[in-house]
Amino acid sequence: MDRLAKMQAHKRDMIITIRDSYGTNVPATKYAKRIHSHSLQILRAASDNDETPLSSGEDFYPASDQVPLLTCRSISGKVPATCFVTCHQILLVTHPILGEAQSFMAKLSEIFVQMSAPKAKS
Repeated sequence: MDRLAKMQAHKRDMIITIRDSYGTNVPATKYAKRIHSHSLQILRAASDNDETPLSSGEDFYPASDQVPLLTCRSISGKVPATCFVTCHQILLVTHPILGEAQSFMAKLSEIFVQMSAPKAKS
């Protein structure tokens, strides 16, 4: 059990190190600013439509709190997208061939992930 606790502590320390690298690490700072600009676009679009993009009580985080811990490519519908995971949020940015990119943001605490074991082949 001691090895497991040490490994979990190491993973937590690594996440904190990545999260706190804003301003000292050039790529982390660049991507944090990129995520922050997408977040601002979501806020502007919502205010133009008289909508509330963030649920009640949800904070809008500064760029220094939006260093991505994970960045991956995905498909949203039939459109390529990039998914950014920060300490507080997940951001999905679509990249359509025609038209404007769209961004979707959600708090990590509001996301429910359910995993199931793959079915055995018979």
